[in-house]
Amino acid sequence: MSPWGLLGHERAVRAFQGAHRAGRLGHAYLITGVPGCGRRTFAARMAQALRCAQSERPCLTCRLCRAVDPDAPFWQAAVRRDHPDEVDDPRPPRDRRDAGYVHTAYLDVHVLRRRDGFRDIPIRGIRELAAETYLKPAHGTARVAIIDAAEELSIPAANALLKTLEEPAPHAVIILIAQQSTGVLPTLRSRCHHIALAPVPAALISAHLVGEGGLDPETAEAIAAAARGRAGWAIGMARDVSRWREFADRQATAEAFERATPPERFMAVDELLGRGRPLEQAERAYGWLGHISRAQASELRAAMRAAAGDAPTESRAALRSVVARMLRARAAQVNIQHNVTPKLVFEDLALRPAADG
Repeated sequence: MSPWGLLGHERAVRAFQGAHRAGRLGHAYLITGVPGCGRRTFAARMAQALRCAQSERPCLTCRLCRAVDPDAPFWQAAVRRDHPDEVDDPRPPRDRRDAGYVHTAYLDVHVLRRRDGFRDIPIRGIRELAAETYLKPAHGTARVAIIDAAEELSIPAANALLKTLEEPAPHAVIILIAQQSTGVLPTLRSRCHHIALAPVPAALISAHLVGEGGLDPETAEAIAAAARGRAGWAIGMARDVSRWREFADRQATAEAFERATPPERFMAVDELLGRGRPLEQAERAYGWLGHISRAQASELRAAMRAAAGDAPTESRAALRSVVARMLRARAAQVNIQHNVTPKLVFEDLALRPAADG
């Protein structure tokens, strides 16, 4: 465990703490990493450390720290990313110009995100958030503004944020959260200190699930392997074992789908997608493509090891086969993004499982 109570990311924590003690903090940060690796929890800990008045910051027990705890009601409502206690977004306001974003604030901590059902974060959300950052803090010594999923900023919103980053308030710290730095405009990236959260080793995740989560070693190892470095994802699965069993069953079905013949795959499409509206089918299709990609990634690792050096022709053919199937799965994902009927995409994938050539 890191000093902040995080699983992994010790180097990032030490770097931020060193800059904080030396008085070399920046006015803007960009936190990147795969979903489930702890980006939002890291942002919450940064907000706590910036505003806590105790000698050991964050203390995690004072009023200012508890307000931004990842399990606090404010944080659950603010970020709303698959938390077990989250609720649906309230109905959008009548003014449709304000409908695309949700701005949540408590004790001088502000969180801006895209409203569910909308494509991006509009410029009005950034203007509202920026105006708040110039106000002096009423609690503590800093005002913290967090933009959740910064890659979802519209172009006008990103340009408006750029002006705020160029002329920051001395008491404000702005934190952007994104999956990849390339998803954020270069002009924004260049004005932020980049904190890239690396995947957590599976052995460390497994040991934590056994020691802190009380899981049996076999289940902990299986969850840690499936997590692929996403400690937050693994901890969430450990808290709800029924959710993990459902995930494991779906993964086993996807692996069987990969091993099946084209006619068997075609017959399984109805079972995979079922019935429903196109948007519901698209969501299920994305989920299944994720499971299929995991199965293919595992097969790819085995094929690469087998095809190393002077491997026989069969091993090299197996490697080419899995790469061709990965390309077809990627093409299926792109087709769904372009609004092709999900069932039609999966039927085509079932009949032509590998890319030509």
